[in-house]
Amino acid sequence: MSDVQAMFSTDTESPAPTSLLRAVGDLLDRIGKTSSDGGSFRRLRIFSGTFPTPVGEESFDLWNEQAYLMISECDCSDKEKKRRIMESIRGPALEVIKVARDDAPDLSSRDYVNALERAFGSAESGEDLYFTFRLMQQLPREKLSDFVRRLEKPLSKVLQKGGISLADKDRVRVEQLLRGADPRADLKLLQLRLRERLSNPPNFLQLLSEIRTEEEYEDSRAKLSTSVHNKRVNVQPAIQTDIQELKRQLQDLKTQLSSIVKNDSTVGVTDLKAHSPPDTVVDSCPNEEITALKKQEQQKRNRFRVVKNHMKFWIKKCKMDLKWIHLVWKCLKYWTFQ
Repeated sequence: MSDVQAMFSTDTESPAPTSLLRAVGDLLDRIGKTSSDGGSFRRLRIFSGTFPTPVGEESFDLWNEQAYLMISECDCSDKEKKRRIMESIRGPALEVIKVARDDAPDLSSRDYVNALERAFGSAESGEDLYFTFRLMQQLPREKLSDFVRRLEKPLSKVLQKGGISLADKDRVRVEQLLRGADPRADLKLLQLRLRERLSNPPNFLQLLSEIRTEEEYEDSRAKLSTSVHNKRVNVQPAIQTDIQELKRQLQDLKTQLSSIVKNDSTVGVTDLKAHSPPDTVVDSCPNEEITALKKQEQQKRNRFRVVKNHMKFWIKKCKMDLKWIHLVWKCLKYWTFQ
């Protein structure tokens, strides 16, 4: 309003065009900033300090984070910030603020939040919170990225309580990540080379992005290996079926060879008896024919044994190539019955 009054002053000299434009621009900036700020942080969630936390209210930790964010980011006056804090508290929390105002009427909005933190927040010191932070470990089925996100809230509390300085925040985060990570995550940490980067550690967002990229790469490799394994498993039943069929054919071959050997032996003995002369002649004829028949029978038995051994050898040798199995089967079958 002072700028507007200056533009409409009763002085005879009219303001310069540049001064007029600058004053109008500043006025528009203030109006725009006020209107844009009116929509952000308009209302904090309700907090009463009652335990357990009633339905529709926030716990102190969540309310405290929202209040600190409003104080840091909101461009309104400190009086407006105190009004918003007073609108969001009920019951015991409101009584604490009333007592604090009676003792010191000129408290700021941040003093309001600090008073509520002393009344309802953790009574642990910064050193105690830092010690608790150093004991945090990654859970058995927890991702490394989730562990990093879980570390951030206790680390912020340690920073608020003065347990560490703001300059050491990134270094302390990386050190606890290396200390509390599960041994299964050593490969990821080794690939990220975090130990070598402790002198210049990444911030929270950069660290989280690098870890998530590594996790997605490992997940894609695991999916690829799983799909390849499933394809191999699907191929195995077909190979087993062909092997069973080949064994059945081998058994048929054994049966056929046994029948052939038996029939040849029976026919040879029968022909010998049918065409043999009387006893006197048989006693006098040489035993060359009987010896030849026995020799022929023994040769067939040896041949059958060789075929059987060949089939077993080639079944073991050619288990993964069905074309070679069928080829060997045909060759041996042809060679046996010749």
